[in-house]
Amino acid sequence: MTYKEIRRLNRKNIKRNKRYNLNYIRVVVARKGQPIVLYFTKKGKRGNWKTILSTNLSLNFNKTVEIYQLRWSIEVFFKESKQLLNLGKSQSNDFDAQIADTTITMVQYIFLALQKRVEKYESIEELSKNTKTEVLEVKLHDRLILLLIAILELIQDLFEDADSDGLFVKIINDELAFEKIKLLISLNQNKLEKAA
Repeated sequence: MTYKEIRRLNRKNIKRNKRYNLNYIRVVVARKGQPIVLYFTKKGKRGNWKTILSTNLSLNFNKTVEIYQLRWSIEVFFKESKQLLNLGKSQSNDFDAQIADTTITMVQYIFLALQKRVEKYESIEELSKNTKTEVLEVKLHDRLILLLIAILELIQDLFEDADSDGLFVKIINDELAFEKIKLLISLNQNKLEKAA
């Protein structure tokens, strides 16, 4: 049977979830001998049906949706990191360079996500909770500088035998690394201009 057919057979079992403001149908079926739970969900009367599949039969609807939301945020992270921050595009054959590139991309994403949360509140409730935005931004700025100093000290320790001037020239000549540094600098300059 298709999802649509299963949903139609169980359309009289619609329940309402106030926490997520969703209508849902819970159906336990077997697929290749494996029992699975199907949650058919839709928002309001005119919304489109969406299907969530889980192999954990003991979870209730709220817990299943909560896990789904966490996993979806991870999917969004990877999609945006790959498309916007070039995650996985390092052309180096060195394993340590691949790890460094992935780490820098993740740090960039964290900075951008944090900046978005500070500048664009998700709700009025969040706005009222964060009346001391300027203090938060100063603390954030201080933490970012301390993090950057710690990263530079780590790089210096890793390459203590190497010529540090040659290392920075190499970083600047690497187009991908240079673009990431320019992005971080421009974000910081935009933030300072908005604060002024």
